[in-house]
Amino acid sequence: MSIMENHTKKEICDMLNMSEYMNDIYLDLIENINDKLKLEINIKEDLNNELRFFWNKICELKTELDNLRDN
Repeated sequence: MSIMENHTKKEICDMLNMSEYMNDIYLDLIENINDKLKLEINIKEDLNNELRFFWNKICELKTELDNLRDN
């Protein structure tokens, strides 16, 4: 939930004691940072999923190799 959902832009400007222009700049900056953080989290989740996939493949291959040795 963003701060804009609870307050009007004017109220936020009054709370922060700044002009609407400066407030727009800060809000854009915060949204930009937030978007980049979300992207970074998604990238890390994707990498984690890839690593998990490869680890599972390695475990499968090890099991197959162990089975071949036992036979």
